[in-house]
Amino acid sequence: MINANDVLFSRAIRRKSLAVATAVSALLAPAGMPAAFAADQAAAPIPVDCVTIRYYVSEHGKAKSIAWAVKNGYSWAQIAEAKRCLRG
Repeated sequence: MINANDVLFSRAIRRKSLAVATAVSALLAPAGMPAAFAADQAAAPIPVDCVTIRYYVSEHGKAKSIAWAVKNGYSWAQIAEAKRCLRG
């Protein structure tokens, strides 16, 4: 037979272990963050010339080209610069 004190005690243990796991993960998470940021900065997209931009936009369309650029890490400033290539 299960005693009510045993149930309450086991819930308290689970709650405490969850709190400890959360605290440990919160303390260890910043340790891996600088490496992740360095990896993002190292994989900066390569600038593309206007001829290439015009070719691929004419082939795939403007919306699909913008979606591809965002997916591949191009900034909105780089996308705006590419849009200027389409104007002239």
